[in-house]
Amino acid sequence: MDSHTNTIGLLTGSRRKNSFNGQLAKIAESMLEKQGQNVQIINWLDVPFFSQDDEFPTPEVVQKVRGEVMKCDVIWIFSPEYNGQIPGGEKNLLDWLSRGLKPGAERSDTAAYGRKVMLTTAGGRAAGFGVRKNLTLLCKAMGMTVISSEGIALSPESWSSDNVMKTPGVDEMLEGQIKTLLG
Repeated sequence: MDSHTNTIGLLTGSRRKNSFNGQLAKIAESMLEKQGQNVQIINWLDVPFFSQDDEFPTPEVVQKVRGEVMKCDVIWIFSPEYNGQIPGGEKNLLDWLSRGLKPGAERSDTAAYGRKVMLTTAGGRAAGFGVRKNLTLLCKAMGMTVISSEGIALSPESWSSDNVMKTPGVDEMLEGQIKTLLG
């Protein structure tokens, strides 16, 4: 990846104000900016529930998010795991991103198709294994290329303090993914 001309979109799959994955995204944003990278925070929380009945004309907020995604060379998703699955709001967003930009569009004419994606999770003992597995399958079905998938099992200290940095190895995991991304 040419480290001077690409934009990295950061997408947090949690709606929680101080989510662990949101914290990871902020740390990654800081690390990337220190390396001179272009970073785009993808704000999707106002995206409505997907319905084919509402697909066209496409809601303005969906067009805005799609535009942000399409400006990015790589999308870095930071996702929590809910019951081993993709959180509902995040899955809804990905459904919108997988849909054609106009009626009757080809499979490749979406905001997500052909994009590279990195997946990161902070979670329980399995470090978000289930959501990373399911996101990998979904992203591939959307025509995206998964370039890295890493998770970290949060320590009891993180859970009790609501601070992701209380878990050893957070910086190292993110640095490793950034190295993969920029390598």
